[in-house]
Amino acid sequence: MTPKALTPPIIGDQYRRAFSCGWCGLPTDREAIPCPKCQRKGVVLPSTTAQSIVRVCDEIKALLLAKNAAYGDSALDPVRCFSKADPIEQIRVRIDDKLSRLMRGAAAGEDVVLDLIGYLVLLRIAESESTKGFK
Repeated sequence: MTPKALTPPIIGDQYRRAFSCGWCGLPTDREAIPCPKCQRKGVVLPSTTAQSIVRVCDEIKALLLAKNAAYGDSALDPVRCFSKADPIEQIRVRIDDKLSRLMRGAAAGEDVVLDLIGYLVLLRIAESESTKGFK
């Protein structure tokens, strides 16, 4: 799925250099299609907030993919050594644990908010797959 092109308000020179490619981030002063750097078409994002959303979502994606590779898809396909709960319930328990740490201020050097966002994404995936009958 590709981001939709967004148009910022035109206020004098603020319009200039207000765009960047949604794929490679190349700043541009116009809605360049295709992007002169990556040659992809139709994905132009306004600066600032939209770019921050893309950056943070990319961080979350990288975290989830790295943890999924390191732990062998344990969130959605657990080994079940002790717990027999389904993956959705197990993710909800992990979310409860993260919220508890966040409320108590006991993060122990971890990024509780980033982990919480990751678990919420995994919950969304697990619930979606559950309604499709995949798991």
